[in-house]
Amino acid sequence: MVVKKLIVVFCIFFSQLSMASQVNSTKITGVLSGPKYGNNVLIAISTKPSPSDLPDCNDNASFTYVFDASTDVGKTTLAVVLTAFTSKKEVLLSGSHTCTLFENAENLGQIWVK
Repeated sequence: MVVKKLIVVFCIFFSQLSMASQVNSTKITGVLSGPKYGNNVLIAISTKPSPSDLPDCNDNASFTYVFDASTDVGKTTLAVVLTAFTSKKEVLLSGSHTCTLFENAENLGQIWVK
């Protein structure tokens, strides 16, 4: 019985990961931050993920992804985002399939500068 429960938990966990949005080749077209957004930084991109890949909470027409820039990881992410933005490099972006940092933008899962 324990094995069956573990299999169910495993399947649920990985099914959530597989539903996160991803854009394989896009450019960052805008970076938004300010007092209104707290520690959050929002990212606008040239190519949007497929609507079926986005979580229901992501209905922001301009900014697809968001991350918290106040943490050590967030500071590193901010440096990578700004470098990709200013150099106009193509990036791969994927989300976490949640919108906990900003109500209508998906939390950023990873960024890969190509």
